[in-house]
Amino acid sequence: MNKELFKVVNELASIALATSTDDSPFFSTFLRLLSEKEGLTEQDKASIREHCNNAMENLNAQKKREEIPCSECNSIKYSNKYCENCMSEKLKSQFENWTSGNKLIDDFIKQC
Repeated sequence: MNKELFKVVNELASIALATSTDDSPFFSTFLRLLSEKEGLTEQDKASIREHCNNAMENLNAQKKREEIPCSECNSIKYSNKYCENCMSEKLKSQFENWTSGNKLIDDFIKQC
């Protein structure tokens, strides 16, 4: 998501925080405001929704700390959408041939 979309997210989040109620919780209010926001393409709105849905799922998973066995690698995951271990392994495999052009940075990233 680019810097301009982050500004929109912050703006809408501030409004949603100030106007949400028990009947209309923060995230529902945020999504309503997003759908009503003029000047954004449908692709921009979809990108923001996806980013925020993932963020909300991560927050909920962290709160619940419900351990879910991954069907791919058998490790424990905390999200229904992805497995942290599988994602890490996938990224590692993709970085084998990738370079930033700086060996020091490459080595640091590969250690992460």
